[in-house]
Amino acid sequence: MQSKTKPTIGIIGGSGRMGSFFYRVFEAEGIPVIIAGRKTPLTPKQLCRRADIVIISVPTRVAPKVIEETIPLLKTGTLLIDFSSVKEKTMAVIQKRNNDALGIHPLFGPNVPTLMGQTIIFCPTGRNRWTSYLQDFFERNGVSVIRISAREHDKLMTFVQDVIHFYNIAIGLSLGRQIKMIRRGISTPVFRMQLEVLKRVFLSPASLYEDLEFENERFLKELQVLKKDIYDLAHAIQTKNAKKFENIFKAAKKVEAIEPSLMNYHRVVFPSSSQRSPKSVAYLGPEMTYSHLAASHAFPVSKKMVSSETIRDVFEFVTKRTAAFGVVPAENMLEGSVQETIDCLIDSSVDVIGSVTLPIQHALLSYGRNKNAIREVRSHPQALRQCRQWLQENLPGVPLIPTSSTTEAIGQTTSQHVGFIASLQAAWKYKINPLAENIGDHRDNQTKFYIIAASGAKPLNRFPKRAILLLGAHDRVGVLRDILNVFASNRISLTKIESHPSRRKMGDYLFFIEIDIQGKREILKKSLSMLQEYCYLIRLLGKM
Repeated sequence: MQSKTKPTIGIIGGSGRMGSFFYRVFEAEGIPVIIAGRKTPLTPKQLCRRADIVIISVPTRVAPKVIEETIPLLKTGTLLIDFSSVKEKTMAVIQKRNNDALGIHPLFGPNVPTLMGQTIIFCPTGRNRWTSYLQDFFERNGVSVIRISAREHDKLMTFVQDVIHFYNIAIGLSLGRQIKMIRRGISTPVFRMQLEVLKRVFLSPASLYEDLEFENERFLKELQVLKKDIYDLAHAIQTKNAKKFENIFKAAKKVEAIEPSLMNYHRVVFPSSSQRSPKSVAYLGPEMTYSHLAASHAFPVSKKMVSSETIRDVFEFVTKRTAAFGVVPAENMLEGSVQETIDCLIDSSVDVIGSVTLPIQHALLSYGRNKNAIREVRSHPQALRQCRQWLQENLPGVPLIPTSSTTEAIGQTTSQHVGFIASLQAAWKYKINPLAENIGDHRDNQTKFYIIAASGAKPLNRFPKRAILLLGAHDRVGVLRDILNVFASNRISLTKIESHPSRRKMGDYLFFIEIDIQGKREILKKSLSMLQEYCYLIRLLGKM
């Protein structure tokens, strides 16, 4: 019998954020992936019968119990993988049963735009062939794989994660009490850098940090040392003991000796073009626009990214199968729906197969280093509108020049008197100076992007939560009420409804609707059948 070249990977907890991230990663490379969780039809027992690799992706505090329950279900030769942030406890449970296992700790969260340049720790036991397969897979996609013991892992994470997050939460607590006093524009570079770190920290829920801080017993011991260090520093300041303060500062300054390579473990491997997936993704370009960032987030495994000049071009690439997928802006929190995207969905034979929502954090960039030297600002009209207040306060009277995208103008001039509003990532890509960060008037601004594919493609999410419908209603009194009653009677929630001209005649409209379908597959079919009485057009534009 010929050995398998690709394993079937099962993820217990695959509906969670990290489990879903790796589901997309493996599926994008054509690796069979199945998931089991509290709300999935597939049970962990059924998953273990089918999978060659079983990944446990659950909170650290329950991981040992889930591993205990899973081990008896595994078939011979299965590689068991634990994704938790604390390894000694979980690997000890596994080693009691003498199972081939691999402790994996991704040193990043599910919000990273791409795998390339990220780091994953491997804590292997045994000699399972799938361990080498996974290491080769990750390294081909630009990941640095570090092999260390479970003991060494927990020792490192005490300082790399636990101590750092402890201080960040404490700093956030202190600054949070003074939020009304801290005024915009009055800050130092170090303060701004710290704020950026804190914002990133607090993107994740408290439960994540509970796992990190509560479950690592090494950190609980280190916490006693931290408390003494804080007391000594506070005492030196309160008593104005300069000598003691200088000694503490000198001891703390030793942190400068820590190299970014972290004891020479870190090695980034960038894949050659021949090693990357042949599938391509079209997006509204150029590089480092928010559409490009969304595409990188949706498809974290390296793919051929195809830059398009317009949204309609993205649809053309997908329709003609020049690109396997497309990523297009659908709706901004402040500006509303993107009309061109809706028009293209109506006109084209493509399906929406997923979505990704991206925080929009505008930055002021320039080839110069002095904000006061800027004589004009260029960007997409939406970006200019979303930063209107900041521009009026900080660059009053400076002309605003609209462009077709947030990054297009960056390549058109290197003048130090021109400013650009774009993502901070654009500054890194185009080697341009960021003069101000997070300048949007609404700090919680977000844009939702649709992921499109040729008609008939399967949704990226195996258990879609929403469906998109296009309805053309018969011209009679009360028809919209009747349509809404169909959804209400079947307990289907509408998350969005908009009207668009049908182009048939004046006053005739199509209804673009998003509905919640989680766990309601059969009810959706029933609802679509009931709508036929009230609609001359019913199109399912996709599920996500």
